[in-house]
Amino acid sequence: MNRVRAALTRELGVETNEIGLTVESRQADLGGISYTILLFDQAAGGAGFSPRAVDLLSKLIEPMRALLDCKSEGCDRACSACVLTPDLREYHDLIDRRAALEFLDLHLWRLLTPDAAEKFVPDASFSDALADELLAGTGPIVVWSPVPDITDLLRGSFRTFVSAAQRVGRPVTLVLPDNEWAAMDEATRLGLRDFATRFDLELRRGNAPSFSNGAIALAALPDHSALWASRDAHAYRAGPSWGIPNEFPVVRGSYGIADIGEPVHRSDMELHPDAAFFGFTGDVDGPTLGFGERLLQTVEPLLQRIDAWKPGHLIAATYFDRYLKSPLTVRLALDFISAARSALSGDDPIQVELVSEPYRADGRYSDGQPWKITHDWRDDNVREAVVHSLGDRLGLDLSLSLRRDQHARQIELLFNTGTRAVLVFDQGFGSWSPPSGISVRFDFNGDPVDQAIKLLNANVLIHGPTQPSYIVAHRR
Repeated sequence: MNRVRAALTRELGVETNEIGLTVESRQADLGGISYTILLFDQAAGGAGFSPRAVDLLSKLIEPMRALLDCKSEGCDRACSACVLTPDLREYHDLIDRRAALEFLDLHLWRLLTPDAAEKFVPDASFSDALADELLAGTGPIVVWSPVPDITDLLRGSFRTFVSAAQRVGRPVTLVLPDNEWAAMDEATRLGLRDFATRFDLELRRGNAPSFSNGAIALAALPDHSALWASRDAHAYRAGPSWGIPNEFPVVRGSYGIADIGEPVHRSDMELHPDAAFFGFTGDVDGPTLGFGERLLQTVEPLLQRIDAWKPGHLIAATYFDRYLKSPLTVRLALDFISAARSALSGDDPIQVELVSEPYRADGRYSDGQPWKITHDWRDDNVREAVVHSLGDRLGLDLSLSLRRDQHARQIELLFNTGTRAVLVFDQGFGSWSPPSGISVRFDFNGDPVDQAIKLLNANVLIHGPTQPSYIVAHRR
């Protein structure tokens, strides 16, 4: 334990007595005893030294080994030249630097050098914290990412990173793949434009460097020929998990960047000439009762502008949203579709299909028992049964398809005149939620019919996003 403290204090350039240490033993889940090393700042209120051990651990391995491999004559288990400090004199009989050295060589040494499969360049080493390492450098920062989901972009690690870079005046360039840029829907384009403006990002179109081991570049400091890459797709997309590995580590190495793609001009961010859009924040805030009608009132001018407001002619509606997994989002989507049916089809039935993804547990997040109206159903069979029961009560010929589908959140409206209108949402019906700090309970264990009835009867106050969100309408 003292080797960790000694290496850390030397790395930080502070006195050993600035950081205290202790060891706790606990009963492990499998019945054995586990030991936890605890480092703490000696100064009242903390000086911030001990927490740095987490970020610097890989850098401390070599200094720790040098301390343990003591060359002083007569040093068998410990001495004042290596790990025996004044505050550990009473533990002299317990300290064994040789055993610690053996443990380090067998286990901790692996933290220093990645496996050959992870090395995209010969000098590659582990990255402890991608965002911190980029911000600790100097000069411009380049980040490569697939086209991000706007909802994900507004929360989590990437947003925190670009906000920090903006505060310290570090320019950040976000490079998106050429082929994905061409396929980007208009609502995402507008949301990305606003995000880039808000955080002073330069946008470019280009492909991330890729390597023979399957790693893809995540970020770089071009002025220093430093590049971070990973084989982990979770760490690649700008959003909540950006830079946070799940299956494979993020590694860094020396690599010069010659091309970071073509600049994206302001004109590239504008809508297509035949599209119309509506930007909103709190425009349709209020109770869930009446939500569909309020939203339809805002969408009607868009459909009129593209000549797709045709009362009496609507015959089908399809909504695509891979995040259509919680009771609230399902309720809001069906409220809007039901309002559109009433206005554009009258009493005639229409076919409605909801397309979403199957539920997937994610080990990075808590997968506990859902209890909020904004939580996801964990059982797809229950979700489907509730959706069908909702359809019956709303008079919709409704089906739910669970499959990996398109990225965009959009509603397609089909009219018997042959007109097909598309409403594209940058954040979908997840844009609306109860006010912060208010938790609305929902019984996920109830009978699906009971769940549907309670969901329809629930009158929840909902708020839209604090930053602009978009709905774009166009003909197909």
